[in-house]
Amino acid sequence: MTFDRLLHRLIRRCKDFASTSGPVPVGLVNMSEEQTVSLVDVLEEDEELEEEASAVLAGSDSDHCSYPQGYVKRQALYACNTCTPKGGEAAGVCLACSYKCHEGHDLFELYTKR
Repeated sequence: MTFDRLLHRLIRRCKDFASTSGPVPVGLVNMSEEQTVSLVDVLEEDEELEEEASAVLAGSDSDHCSYPQGYVKRQALYACNTCTPKGGEAAGVCLACSYKCHEGHDLFELYTKR
């Protein structure tokens, strides 16, 4: 991982923190309680997020449909309300198709197939 990429992630995390922390009433500001985020903290959190994503999406491929592969041990599955006829049963949609074929549709996550 390059320094520029690490710096970009750190800046993004700081912006995310600033946007979610909300305004602090003037009377409650205490400069000694400033929260700091180190590069190590960012990297550790990023690693945890990657491990969690891998556990859920390990068999998923965001570029190629998994249908031709047959059984895939683990992948995220979605259903499309837009393409399901009224009263019909929703079919499973893989991650790649949720991005490419059903972009902008009303999708919902079914589960992670294990």
